[in-house]
Amino acid sequence: MNNKKIGALTTAFCLGILNSPLASLPAYADGPQQPCGHCRIDYTRLDLTPDQSNKIQGLDREFQDKYQQIKPAILDNQQKVKKLMASPQSDATEIMMVQQKIDDLQGELRRFAAQILIKKKECLNSTQKERLEQMIKEELIKRGQDKGGVQANPVPQRWQKLIRGVEGIFNPDSK
Repeated sequence: MNNKKIGALTTAFCLGILNSPLASLPAYADGPQQPCGHCRIDYTRLDLTPDQSNKIQGLDREFQDKYQQIKPAILDNQQKVKKLMASPQSDATEIMMVQQKIDDLQGELRRFAAQILIKKKECLNSTQKERLEQMIKEELIKRGQDKGGVQANPVPQRWQKLIRGVEGIFNPDSK
């Protein structure tokens, strides 16, 4: 796979991951630890150098700190929404404001996770990036199967058109 296609797939993945639960979950360099119970990307399968492993572990700690900072606020607001929804006197505007706060916090976490993923990829060589891409595809397929549906192609149809368009921008001869 040439660098232009990898770049296009990476761009599409990063755009798509912002709406994925995978975005808000770290993947660890020192094994498949799962603080949130979801992420199964094991960076040890990439044959990291000690320097790469240290950098990725540092990024993991950075994400974990942010996650631990934001998680309580999300949980508190989720409880608040549940109470408001159960109350016959609750104000619809207040429910929507609290729900918006939850969405904002989750969005902040997803954006930060995408930044961490990008920083991790910057630590990798091209072979490792290709292996990581394959591991991410496998994870997305597995998640699709875990949810009861078989996901033949982890890249949504709407993103495939975008990928083809992006490839055309960087390589006009590929059309």
